[in-house]
Amino acid sequence: MTDERENPQSSGPEAQDTAGSVPWTTKASAVLFCIFCLELGAFLIIFPWLEIYPTNWFVQFRPEYTTLLTSYSFRGAMTGLGCLNVIVGVVEVFRLKRFHSPATPRSGGERPPAS
Repeated sequence: MTDERENPQSSGPEAQDTAGSVPWTTKASAVLFCIFCLELGAFLIIFPWLEIYPTNWFVQFRPEYTTLLTSYSFRGAMTGLGCLNVIVGVVEVFRLKRFHSPATPRSGGERPPAS
């Protein structure tokens, strides 16, 4: 697996536009993924411990699994999965820096070679 920074020709025109930056759709999808992970994680952390949890559709769908789905162990596992989702969301927020392009010199030209 090669890094895209090492081989810029490997990424097609849909990955980079003419200015060499990442398209806004890629940035938007990365932000939406961060939001999705954080919201799903918060939901999985909080929902199993609410009073309405035993009456949700998943628990009512199969009555023979009600004991398992309402047990504290299963609720704890769901909370752990929610914590994992929050961690992934926070890591992805910090990875958004990969879309930050370095500042170009104000003169617009290249720097003279060092002698």
